[in-house]
Amino acid sequence: MKLIYHISTDLAWSEAQKKGEVLAESLATEGFIHCSRQSQVVMVANRYFPGASGMLVLAIDEEAVRQWLVYEGPVIAGDRYRTESFPHVYAPIPVSAVVAKAPLVAEANGSFSWPPTLVKG
Repeated sequence: MKLIYHISTDLAWSEAQKKGEVLAESLATEGFIHCSRQSQVVMVANRYFPGASGMLVLAIDEEAVRQWLVYEGPVIAGDRYRTESFPHVYAPIPVSAVVAKAPLVAEANGSFSWPPTLVKG
């Protein structure tokens, strides 16, 4: 199974479970949900959420969102962190597509590292 990852919050995940779908503000404002490959998660978390608490990484079965999934990028030319493509999902992500999750906990210096354990659903 090929996975993509979405950085979320505990609160957003709780809401997603109630609604049956993962939403993100970017779906309304940009038309898609930002996701990452495993190799991109830590960089994205450190760049956009430094020191944040209550964060989760959701592992999503790529096949379950295939019809809405587009790999795009780079978005900002010359930015060494954005020279590769990122997965974007152009629809709400069904909760059933989330196969595992793990807390993203900032270290004392505010940076993140890969979660030690992804837990099913």
